[in-house]
Amino acid sequence: MLTVVAGRVDGTAERPQLLPLRMLAIDLYRGKREVGRLAQIRDVLPGRYAFGITGRGPHGRRLPKGDYVLRILAVPVGRSAADEQLVPFTIK
Repeated sequence: MLTVVAGRVDGTAERPQLLPLRMLAIDLYRGKREVGRLAQIRDVLPGRYAFGITGRGPHGRRLPKGDYVLRILAVPVGRSAADEQLVPFTIK
């Protein structure tokens, strides 16, 4: 299970300001090679999102044993820079 905290709430208690994401994407890599996109959601409100990582690739086939990396890309609304996090894992 991959849990992602997306977006944020700024401001004060009296005047909270929601800062959503334009897009949240999860891409799968094996070494430097991109296997494909596992998930993509748009217009993401701030919150906690859970994704089941099943050991299958973007086309539903089982992944071979080995080392992989999930690239989580968060693109905010507006002109702010995108944020990227890498999550390594191994299939045994």
